Amino acid sequence: MIQGAWILSIVFLGLAGIGLIVLVHNRRQPVPTRQPCTNQWRYFVQPQVNDASRVVGYECLLRKKQADGTWSVPQEDNNLTLGQIRQLLVPTFSQLPETPISLAVNLTYAQIVGHEFANFVHWMMHQIAPLYLTVEYRSDQVPGRLQQYHFLQNIRAAQDFGAKFAVDNVGSDLQALKHIEWLLPVVDVLKCSMAAFRKDDPSIWLHLNLGFWNQLARERQINLVLTGVETEEDAALARQLKIQFRQGNLVGEPVEMPAVIPPTTQTALQRPRDNRHVEHIE
Repeated sequence: MIQGAWILSIVFLGLAGIGLIVLVHNRRQPVPTRQPCTNQWRYFVQPQVNDASRVVGYECLLRKKQADGTWSVPQEDNNLTLGQIRQLLVPTFSQLPETPISLAVNLTYAQIVGHEFANFVHWMMHQIAPLYLTVEYRSDQVPGRLQQYHFLQNIRAAQDFGAKFAVDNVGSDLQALKHIEWLLPVVDVLKCSMAAFRKDDPSIWLHLNLGFWNQLARERQINLVLTGVETEEDAALARQLKIQFRQGNLVGEPVEMPAVIPPTTQTALQRPRDNRHVEHIE
């Protein structure tokens, strides 16, 4: 009788221990974040041209719907999944010319290192051909060595498949260089925004000016793109520095793409066949 009670106590203690382990494990699991509603997001498309004003690519710019119904640049990084981004991109595909130029999509660090990234790249390359994909990334941190390795491996795999890699919004301070140094071995395109290099006061010192980035790009055989080109003075500066590629409202404002194209009409819509003034970025 005593022996039976002893065995029963051990069983109860074992079950209690298992329950405690499960409870601790569940508490350590991250709480799933609520996925944003894709109805609040939409892609706009902006052209990129060369010094002869020929279109060499388009950038897909993500915008968020505001309370007044307008669409503006989000203040925070999007936490959309790549599946949701695919859903939002589909309406743009029927609007693209059938020519081998670039279609750029901005992705976050988490999206690039995620397990969906390789499939996303393959899907995009298949969907937009003969255009090619440019993955754009804005670097505002230097991750640890292991994280760097994983990120660079994913980018190299995408490049092996035919995609390009661009670093966006390169700035004018020394921190900007520190943030991208680890990326330079895989960078195909550097994008400098005029907003970071305009000086209201001539006495303001820029640690890294456009001339520095232009020289760095030439030495490493990287394409340099001047973005945020708003005035003829901006365009003249690009010509003076012999920066071949530019993007901004002076070149062409972002164009809103349809929010939804019914699946039955997606295949019926044809891309424009007039490819004049369209050229591959070399």
